[in-house]
Amino acid sequence: MYSFGTPKLAMILPLDGRKKLIHADLDKVKQALADQGYYLQLPPPSENLLKKHLAEQGNKSD
Repeated sequence: MYSFGTPKLAMILPLDGRKKLIHADLDKVKQALADQGYYLQLPPPSENLLKKHLAEQGNKSD
């Protein structure tokens, strides 16, 4: 914790279920907060353009 620094309040989230969380499961958020003390939400992965291109190339018939 020393290298991280002193924790500071970033935001307050009402987790009573009145509002739905976007891209996150409320139960998983609550469990992570209880177990770890924080919840880390990463952005969704970007589209794999190479995989898409290869799939399109495989579907072409000459």
